[in-house]
Amino acid sequence: MMLTLQDLLRTRTAQPQLNKAMYFNGVNAYINVASSSSLALSSQFTLVGWFLFPPGISGAKGVVQKNQQVGDYDYMLYLSLAGYPSVYFKNPAGTAFYVMYTVDHRDNSWHYWTGTFDGRYLKMYTDATLRVTTDTGGTTVRTSSTPLTIGYGWNYYVKMFSSQVLIYSRALSSSEIIHNMLNPNNPIRDGLVLWLDARACDTSKNICYDLSGNGNHGTMYNVQIVTLSNPVRVGGRL
Repeated sequence: MMLTLQDLLRTRTAQPQLNKAMYFNGVNAYINVASSSSLALSSQFTLVGWFLFPPGISGAKGVVQKNQQVGDYDYMLYLSLAGYPSVYFKNPAGTAFYVMYTVDHRDNSWHYWTGTFDGRYLKMYTDATLRVTTDTGGTTVRTSSTPLTIGYGWNYYVKMFSSQVLIYSRALSSSEIIHNMLNPNNPIRDGLVLWLDARACDTSKNICYDLSGNGNHGTMYNVQIVTLSNPVRVGGRL
């Protein structure tokens, strides 16, 4: 049985809210996650993140990108030139598939992005609401022995704040996406292959620890961890 938003609001447990974020300066800051078999997502995926983008930033950027070469990727969450959130992937033949929500998210407020691919349909959710879907006709995702980066892609560094990034090896349902947005301390574990959280980053060692248990720890380069005066929520400000 699929849970509704009202069901989840009634049953969710009270948890401490997100109060830290990773700050990427848009100049030389990024996180690198080494290549691993758990991140080689050939048939399905879900890419998740809490992001805040300041107004005025320019350039098309891979926000979370597997294979961070210019014009190339296996899969990624992407910020367009116009500030639109989108999710992309390429199949083994190099054909690109994407969906883009044409609303500018460079608005200095928190948004919750989720991109899913279930083997046929590619979907983009923002703030736990399905915005756009495309039918790929059925294909697979290209895999390569390349790292995953956060804050860098397509030869651009991204100026942003992010409190969490999660990746799954399957497509989450709408109710699971709502659950994760409402329960950042207790995300769905089934299929979880990466869970980076600003509260689990150690700046003295330049490591963001992977809370999924898969060992996909991120190495930080010039990334700062900031304590927020307001907890992270949709539409919230720093």
